[in-house]
Amino acid sequence: MSIGFLSNAQEEILLMNGKHFKGMALDTAGVKVIFNKINANNKVKTKSFYRDEVFSINYDLQEKVFFSPDVYYFEEYTIDNMRMVVNGRKDALYQFKTKWVLPVGFAVGAASAIFMKGSIFTLLVPIAYTGVVQIPLIKIQKESISSPDFIGNGFYAEGYNRTARMKRTKHALLSSAVGVLSGLIVYEIAK
Repeated sequence: MSIGFLSNAQEEILLMNGKHFKGMALDTAGVKVIFNKINANNKVKTKSFYRDEVFSINYDLQEKVFFSPDVYYFEEYTIDNMRMVVNGRKDALYQFKTKWVLPVGFAVGAASAIFMKGSIFTLLVPIAYTGVVQIPLIKIQKESISSPDFIGNGFYAEGYNRTARMKRTKHALLSSAVGVLSGLIVYEIAK
C-alpha cells in the first residue's frame, strides 16, 4: 500500500470514547479492528482497537456500526441514542475548553506551597482544588456543538457532560500539581 493511495481514503473510525481517526480499515472481522491511521504529515500508523471500543466506521457511502445494544438490560442505549452519546463525547473531547481551570489551578497550587511554607499538607491542595472544580455544572458551549441537531438532546448532553467533566478534572489536577511543584521550588530558592 502506498501513502498516496491511503491519503485518498475516506474512511473514518469513530471510537466509543469520542476519538476519531481518518485512514483505512484493514481488518474488521476479528476480535480487533485493525486500522491504518494517517497522521498530519501523511505518515501511516497501524492501530488496533477491540470491537467493543469502536462505535462505527464511516466508508464513502455507508456506515458499519460495531455497537450493539445489550438485550439483557432494558436501560441500555439504542444505536441512535449511543450515536448521540458518542457525538457528545467527541464534541467535548475536541471542542470543550477549560479556560479558567488551568491558570487558577496553577495559581492556587503555587500560592499554597509558598504560604504553607512547604508543609506536607501542600500536597493535598491539588486534590482539594480538583474537588472544588467539580462543583460548577458543565454548560454545553454553543461553539463546541458540531451540529445544531444536537441541541436539547439528552443523550448528547450526557456524553458531552461526562467527557467535559473528565477533561476539567484532569486539567485541574495537573495544573494545581504543577503549581504546587513550582511553588515549592520558589519557596526553597527564596528560603
